Amino acid sequence: MINNYYIVGFFDGEGSFTVNYHRPFATIAQKDVKVLHMIRDYFNCGYIRHNGFVYVLEFRSKRDLKTFSDFVRKNLQYFITKRKEAVIWLRMVDEYLSGGSVEHLSRLKTLLLQIRNEKYK
Repeated sequence: MINNYYIVGFFDGEGSFTVNYHRPFATIAQKDVKVLHMIRDYFNCGYIRHNGFVYVLEFRSKRDLKTFSDFVRKNLQYFITKRKEAVIWLRMVDEYLSGGSVEHLSRLKTLLLQIRNEKYK
């Protein structure tokens, strides 16, 4: 049975909070597409694509971002490895969805990348 704890744990290990240019999004990559379908169905949003090696569930549209960011916000305390990234990503999503400035999104993107790079030192 899939639930919030399962999704948080799965995302903590296999997911990514990221930004392309100044647009935030979230992805989960996996070789087995079945679990991605289960997660997509749980949220009733997201898009699954195959990149040749793995399947990727993406939360990119404004609706997807709103739905997934609400989930992350409500379950933030359960994230372990990606909690700091999640906090910055949530700020980016809020800024993006409210039509925030490119300059502010750029600063948040830099901060997100710094946090990610510190994690792998």
